[in-house]
Amino acid sequence: MVALSASPAVTHPGATIHVSGGGFTPGETVAFYFDGDPSNGQPLGTIAAPAGSFGNVALTVLITAASGQYLLYAFGRSSHALASVALNVQGPLDVSPSSGPPTTTVTLHGSGFTSSENVQILLDGALISTAYVDAGGALRASVGLPARTAFGTHTLTVLGPSNGASAAGLFRLYGIALAPAGGAAGSGTRVTGGGFSPDQNVALTAGGLGVGSTTTDAGGTLTPVSITIPAMATGTVTVTASDGAGEVVSTPSAVDTGALSVSPSAGWTSGRKYQGTAGTFDISGFQPGEYVDLYYDVDPSGDTATGLYEGAFQTTSSGTASGPFTPVARHGGKGAAPRRRGRPRQRHPRRDDLQPHRAHGQPGRPRADARRLDDGLRRWLRLP
Repeated sequence: MVALSASPAVTHPGATIHVSGGGFTPGETVAFYFDGDPSNGQPLGTIAAPAGSFGNVALTVLITAASGQYLLYAFGRSSHALASVALNVQGPLDVSPSSGPPTTTVTLHGSGFTSSENVQILLDGALISTAYVDAGGALRASVGLPARTAFGTHTLTVLGPSNGASAAGLFRLYGIALAPAGGAAGSGTRVTGGGFSPDQNVALTAGGLGVGSTTTDAGGTLTPVSITIPAMATGTVTVTASDGAGEVVSTPSAVDTGALSVSPSAGWTSGRKYQGTAGTFDISGFQPGEYVDLYYDVDPSGDTATGLYEGAFQTTSSGTASGPFTPVARHGGKGAAPRRRGRPRQRHPRRDDLQPHRAHGQPGRPRADARRLDDGLRRWLRLP
């Protein structure tokens, strides 16, 4: 029994495929035909089969072949044995533009589909959209790439489910990413990226100001580089990368606004730190998940609160010394080790804790260990 196989089974016009077969008469000549048997197919070539079999024979698909399913035949001229194998020919897909940043809308042109059918549009084999072809089987559709598509070269395929016709083309996605994606003005961020033209010099700007440069390697991957957000930046700053091939891409960097309010704004007690009236600090305008340091009178040794919410949080603490003071919230940087987590630091009472809080005119309370000592002396002296 004769047999025939081809690799790859999915191919393109003008592409090379390799065929293997067996079961033919030893020594006979085997002829190959595309899209038909010897009576109506297009001849692709012949080969001698001394042992009645052959392997890894290179054949070229007709450059004029349209998209669709075809049969490739092998015919033994002496035995008249006939074997066939299916080929899926994918016609060329015009992708315009062929490269761009993540915001690019890609236009696709193709033909050879069934009239007015609904075709599938795939990105690297995953369905991302559908479109209808016209009465002549031609396609013109526009698609955007999914938001999390990786930088680099991707295959866009249009598949017609009615007759299996397909067309494919390539799109190169280039872009940059920032880590962290935001922070305080004057803070640093690391720029990475990929999909650019190979071996290029890349200039970096932030808010229109030059902040550095880097290069791409032979694969178009950006060499990571750290930059500093301009100190006077506010709101959202646009970081832009421009290479020597004219490829330009931008991404936003959010700058902390750093809002802070205190309640109550007056009436804090005198005395040592963490004594007396509790107050509430409402802090907002920072980046999600970052640490925020809270100081009294911009004192680095002061209280520190930590916010791990959506750029805003609330913390409660006690007062400092008497008189006016200025609380300040500062960007602490993602991942910075906080000195504390919103509660007052504990300390051992001191001798002057026994003194009255003069602002309230109330006598102070004796220290706990002093009370325990006094009780012990009384028991030792057997006093009531």
